[in-house]
Amino acid sequence: MSFDGPRKIEEMGIEASYGSTSTRLLGASTRRQGAGLDDPEFAAAAESTPLIIRPGGHETEEDEEKYTITLGRVRISLRDVKIVIIFCTLLIGVVAFALQVEPEVDNTFALSGDYPLFIPLAEDYQASYIAIDMSIPMASTYNPRKVVHPDGLNLYVRLEYKVTIGDESTWLPVPDQYTTVILQEANSTHGVSEEDIEVDILYVNTFPAEVVLRLNFTTSSLDPIAIKVQILEHGSIYRYKELFGALVLGGMYILIIFEIIDRTVSAIVGSFIALAVLSALGDRPSLELIVSWIEYNTLALLFGMMIIVGVSSNTGLFEWIAHKAYEMSKGNIWRLVLILSIFTGVVSGVLDSVTSVLLLTPVIVRLCKVGNIDPIPVLITIVMICNIGGIATAVGDPHMIIIVNNKAIIKDGLDFATVFFYMAPAAVIILTTTLFFLKWWYRREFGIVTKLSTPMELHLRKEIDIWRETAKCLNPSSPEERQVKEMLQMYIAKLQAEAHSPSALSSDGSSQSLVHVAQPSSLSSAAQDSRALEDNAPAFALEGLEALRKECQIHDRRLFIMCISVLSVVVFLFFIENFIDKWIHLPLAWVALLGAIVLMVLADIKDIGAVLHKVEWGTLIFFGALFVLIESVDRLGLVNLVGNKIAEIIAGVSEESRLPVACVLLVWFSSIASAIIDSIPYTTAMMPIVVRLSQDPTLHLPLRAMALSLALGTGLGSNGTLLGATANLVMAGLAEQYGFPIGFVKFCKVGLPVMFLTSIVGSIYVLVVFCLFKL
Repeated sequence: MSFDGPRKIEEMGIEASYGSTSTRLLGASTRRQGAGLDDPEFAAAAESTPLIIRPGGHETEEDEEKYTITLGRVRISLRDVKIVIIFCTLLIGVVAFALQVEPEVDNTFALSGDYPLFIPLAEDYQASYIAIDMSIPMASTYNPRKVVHPDGLNLYVRLEYKVTIGDESTWLPVPDQYTTVILQEANSTHGVSEEDIEVDILYVNTFPAEVVLRLNFTTSSLDPIAIKVQILEHGSIYRYKELFGALVLGGMYILIIFEIIDRTVSAIVGSFIALAVLSALGDRPSLELIVSWIEYNTLALLFGMMIIVGVSSNTGLFEWIAHKAYEMSKGNIWRLVLILSIFTGVVSGVLDSVTSVLLLTPVIVRLCKVGNIDPIPVLITIVMICNIGGIATAVGDPHMIIIVNNKAIIKDGLDFATVFFYMAPAAVIILTTTLFFLKWWYRREFGIVTKLSTPMELHLRKEIDIWRETAKCLNPSSPEERQVKEMLQMYIAKLQAEAHSPSALSSDGSSQSLVHVAQPSSLSSAAQDSRALEDNAPAFALEGLEALRKECQIHDRRLFIMCISVLSVVVFLFFIENFIDKWIHLPLAWVALLGAIVLMVLADIKDIGAVLHKVEWGTLIFFGALFVLIESVDRLGLVNLVGNKIAEIIAGVSEESRLPVACVLLVWFSSIASAIIDSIPYTTAMMPIVVRLSQDPTLHLPLRAMALSLALGTGLGSNGTLLGATANLVMAGLAEQYGFPIGFVKFCKVGLPVMFLTSIVGSIYVLVVFCLFKL
């Protein structure tokens, strides 16, 4: 399909004139995107003489009228109200953040069993709460002589006050202000583990200002231990820190759910407000500490795989795979979803869920375009299957890795094979239940046999994709450039009308849907359409598949071979990474980065900007801000509060009902919590609580049952909301890049029912396995 230059513009009712330099930007963007425009008239106009486009109307003003309230003579725009509220909140946060001084460098001390450490507090110390941030430097190299401590290696911290009688003074311990930090378990020869490095101890100061206080640090170690200590003082408002953390997290959810501002901007604003709350409470983190909260392994994995997928997309690989998958399904959408779901469920058990989504999303989008299928239901189904499949093994999801690497879990004998024995049947049962539910939920979308796109329709959609990407590259800084972008938006709308798209064009040039799927008015008509298309399938295959086979061919075989080779090696290393990590120290992030570097070298990339354009920078920034937000909320004590409440409920149940209640409670609490906050900090905070409950001699709770209940609930909660799992966000970001935005509400409409249904099934499973059969 060709673009007839000015003639097309005149057909759209747009006035064209010459002058200025704005259209050179249009021509450059078109060439950079590799648009296949075969009209010499347009090419000559773009190269030689610039254009100024004056659009005929302004829809934005009409849209603003819909959101304007008139109060007497005052007209208030809801958009302005939104901006003012968010700006004032940010301004208050900036003031709270700026008034606090960054903490000084931590003081390092040494102590041993014979030489305790005393740190006096200021004589006018009037803080209501005393918090201690403590770390153990060189923890991994401690205990080089492999000394066995029968009673374990502990660090004791207590608050003491000074009593003076006559000329003599003595220090007495403050009641209930005593903490034991386990540095090394009993009879262990290993050094201090990474889990015990960071400790946050909180004491309540109930003494008047004239009482002198000090902190007493002692240890059971005969060898000297180096510790870094930082003492923070907080006011009485610090007791409400969990409430502040919940308000910040809830505020960010409101911004995202109602799409008040962009999702990435919401995460950035929420993370800064959380930092401001910490600062106002006297716990302002340093910039170095904030940067350390970001999970760079996750970001590096995403970045590397996005480059590999982006370069591979230039070969026609995904169109070719989509066409083959469509041939296997014979046009039946449910059969296609079933094939993809089985493949995804198996792969996600041994491959990281984020990687699975990165590889499958482009294939699914291309496949749906070929088959005239709405890709959103298919994408949501596949990412949910991916989350469920990840709980089948010890390496399928990050929270599973955290659980199986816990020292107490290792000591209990819960290895890879044992996890698979318990969790794989649960994953199969829950996956089957989820598929049947989604088949019913999407009965209209999955209940028909689609008609293949013609080569002309595919060509038209490719042109729409090219112009949409070109419009995204334009960041208007002048009226002329803004007019060029508006012209592109109008032209994309015209192409969408030609493609029978029911959607309207958004302001940024992206479309809601590029494919039209005929929605039957009733289930009976859908079934009739499906049977009619199935009856004509052989004749249709002869007519359409051959033409599409020519359209969906590999058009750069040399690059195709390179991409397949690099991708195969990367995926193979992903599979065996957990088995070779003792000899080859390449985590998943490094494998993805090295794969991207090797592919760019082999492909002889000339324009790195075109490659980086394939990277979803908004998704990466969103994750970075989300990591900071979740860690800030964790420091505010919200996650620990949830965990401690669970422990209190379990401890208060009678002995005969304690195990069933504990298993079901862990499944449901974990499911709901991981749908709201990220599963990694939640699992990290819950594992010590689960271990403590199992070691309590009065409760008699098996560690294995509670740990696997925690793992099951956390995995099922990932499907509850868009923020429940990293894979959900990656899928949504890629889908939006392809022109199919999936909002928070749209995902939750199906995600929450799936989460509650699977939590019920999961609860029944843990009751049968751990309580009935006591396996």
